[in-house]
Amino acid sequence: NFVAHLLLDGSESMRYGSGRVTKLDYAKVMAACLAYLILLQRDAAAGTVFDSKPREHIPRTDNLAKIHAVCLVLSAFNPTEPTAISEVLDDLARSTRRRGIVILISDLFDDEEKIVSGIQHLRFVGHEVIVFQVLDPFEMTFPFKGTVEFIGLEKQGRMLTRPAEIRKSYLD
Repeated sequence: NFVAHLLLDGSESMRYGSGRVTKLDYAKVMAACLAYLILLQRDAAAGTVFDSKPREHIPRTDNLAKIHAVCLVLSAFNPTEPTAISEVLDDLARSTRRRGIVILISDLFDDEEKIVSGIQHLRFVGHEVIVFQVLDPFEMTFPFKGTVEFIGLEKQGRMLTRPAEIRKSYLD
């Protein structure tokens, strides 16, 4: 048996969605499904929803009947803060005694070197790490045309620009 630690990025950037479903909505469903599958095979799951620090904690359980409590915590969370992924990864590495699987669900909009450092810290203490990057199709293709005002979701303000002029650098 193993313990799976589900880490869900609940930062403001996860509120973005070009359609009806935001990245956070998708990530919440993914976390709930993974928790269900883990509990169904009689392993244990714990969860944390975080932004700049842990906001909601789902205690470790191996009881499938607790899936409703997991879903309630996930569905009730609303993002308000920017993200700090590496700090949450480092905190988990320091606080867990038993090795397990850490599943990170995030758009990974943070400093790449810090994220890799946090993952390496988890691996060093014996955890297996799985990362799911959740992106909106518009973030991957940047289909905007004309003059567009972008509104930063993590306290980054507004930017009026012509997407054709920045498309290449954005996609790189």
